[in-house]
Amino acid sequence: MGNTIDFIKTLIAAERYKDYEKDYWGECDLVIVSKNEYKKRKDAIEQWKNTNLNRHLIKTEIATAIIWLIETLKSYINYDYLSKYDYYIKIANVIEKNINCSDKELLLLILKELESDNWIKDSISGFTVIESNLKTWLDFGMEHNDPFFVKFMALWFAFNQEYNRFPGNDENGNSDIEYAKIKEFCENYMDKLLSIYDLVFKSPFIDIFTEKPVKDMKKGFTSKHQKKYCRDLIYGTHEEKTIAIFQIMYQVRCNLFHGGKSPNIDRDLDLVRYSGEILEIYLSVVMKKDIW
Repeated sequence: MGNTIDFIKTLIAAERYKDYEKDYWGECDLVIVSKNEYKKRKDAIEQWKNTNLNRHLIKTEIATAIIWLIETLKSYINYDYLSKYDYYIKIANVIEKNINCSDKELLLLILKELESDNWIKDSISGFTVIESNLKTWLDFGMEHNDPFFVKFMALWFAFNQEYNRFPGNDENGNSDIEYAKIKEFCENYMDKLLSIYDLVFKSPFIDIFTEKPVKDMKKGFTSKHQKKYCRDLIYGTHEEKTIAIFQIMYQVRCNLFHGGKSPNIDRDLDLVRYSGEILEIYLSVVMKKDIW
């Protein structure tokens, strides 16, 4: 599950495109627009279309989902100025042939077509260091899906500043005060976290965390706390599962930040990728509404 295509298939299966709001997009002789948005821009769009009969205008109720996929794929596509036109025409042809498919079916068909023609590449690249403050890192993480480990890091930087507001009164004998602070964060925001319980715990993301505990790579073994969190994730109440997933993501964070994650191990890649997706789901509900 470590490669780009499998990752994006998982995003589609989890219906992450339903969080997206953009319903108008255009580039390289292709415009995708919702029917409502088309009504607002009809004159300009029709003028654009009539200047070149080879241009593709796609009006569809699932414009947002298609645009989400195009934006998500951008970091993974190999093209230059000229081949970019071929790339978008390829997408347009798939959409026009399958316009009556459901949103999920159509996204998978587009992905399959691009995969068969080798448009999609794996991408693990560097990043630009930006100002370290809560809102900046939060926006950066939510706007960048690639490199996926940078997404997770940026979101954690924002989350770190939020949960550090709590004193961390640990009652469970855990020597790491960060666990206690994260637990207090969860308890403080539990109503909001539970309001999106199904988005997290009924998504394909959760499977990677329940198959076995996350090892503490700095110590070289699985701690008793991580074993407990894994059990809670499977057998616990909604509240216990919610706290457990944050504590497990914290261990993923520690392993990544201390060099304990490898780009050559599929499970490591998936743990970081899916931690970023789950953290985004939670922070978009909890923090975005509190810091603006």
